[in-house]
Amino acid sequence: MDDVLRAEIIAQAHDASTAAHPGTRRTILSVSQWYYWKTLADDVKLYVATCETCSRYKTSSLRANGKMIPIPAPQECWQTVSADWITGLPASKGYDAILVVVDKLSKRPKYIPTKSDVDAPQTAKEFFEHVVRHHGLPSTIISDRDPKFTSTFWRSLTDIMGIRQAMTTAGRAQADGATERQNRTLEDAL
Repeated sequence: MDDVLRAEIIAQAHDASTAAHPGTRRTILSVSQWYYWKTLADDVKLYVATCETCSRYKTSSLRANGKMIPIPAPQECWQTVSADWITGLPASKGYDAILVVVDKLSKRPKYIPTKSDVDAPQTAKEFFEHVVRHHGLPSTIISDRDPKFTSTFWRSLTDIMGIRQAMTTAGRAQADGATERQNRTLEDAL
């Protein structure tokens, strides 16, 4: 079978309006139902990889680059906590935001009423008053990349206290699933 005929067969399975430009795997399955040649899989991979329509309009379903590093399970309650903010709430008793802190082992939340314009020192004060005072100093705090958690003050404080600061990947709220779930639960209740 010559190269022109192979390309035509692949084009029928991949480019036809009823095919809708399936990916490599589905195109191989479609072609292999009726045809076989030794380099079929390689030919389809090359054809799909160089398909102008696919490269222009198809979105990648591959994971983003970089290795996802799971956070190890803590041995004790309140040893590892995650923190996040719920902002944009209607003002109530002078508060318009909530600092949500969740214990990673028990999943128990702490909801700390606050204001959305608090700075890092005030965030630290609230954290110590509502979490450290009752449960002790955690060894790890997981947070998103909110400026309150990335400021020089907050980093200096966690360094001095010997607290490991772990940041979730930018744009991946689900990386801190327990806190995001608590946020949704609280938002639904409000």
